[in-house]
Amino acid sequence: SLRITANSFLRNQRNIIFLDINRTQLRYINAEDVDSKGVEGEVKFRFLKNFTWTSNVSYIDKTFASFQNSGTQNDFLIGSPFPNTPEFFFNTELAWSKDNIFGTKIDVRLYGLYNHVDAFNFTFVGTQDTPETSPEAFIQEQNRFDAGISLQFLDKKITAAFNAVNITDEDLFDNLSIPRPGRNFNFKLIYQLSNF
Repeated sequence: SLRITANSFLRNQRNIIFLDINRTQLRYINAEDVDSKGVEGEVKFRFLKNFTWTSNVSYIDKTFASFQNSGTQNDFLIGSPFPNTPEFFFNTELAWSKDNIFGTKIDVRLYGLYNHVDAFNFTFVGTQDTPETSPEAFIQEQNRFDAGISLQFLDKKITAAFNAVNITDEDLFDNLSIPRPGRNFNFKLIYQLSNF
């Protein structure tokens, strides 16, 4: 089976409060008008009975339309990218799952996940600034590979999962340029009390 979904949006947001990290002492400030437009898409493909391939892609153009108390000092921000907002990102996952494997009443799922985020600004930049001309204002392109296995048993009340995150040990950052963990492994045991 194949499922494809896509949508787009245009949005004008008024009075957005956001964290200004340009100051020694962080504080929240107000942007009077921010314009956003974007497209999103997803493809989900089931094949060979037990395999699923899922991909999501998003493009968001979020820019300042006007600024609090805008005067000449803030004119350079009009039309510039809103901080802490990735513009282009996508992920793709290949998974294999099997219910009641070998007649054991255990459901198994294996997956591999690739995530990509293009370079984006985490602080104020002008319309002419790029990751090449102002690298200190941008979080560089990020790529992450994860993989894992999960088992469900006891009528799907218990799930045990083991995940390997950031397998290639890439340098990763959040939207405020704070480093994320390098290669790491985790084990989760989940018990579902009831099915709402």
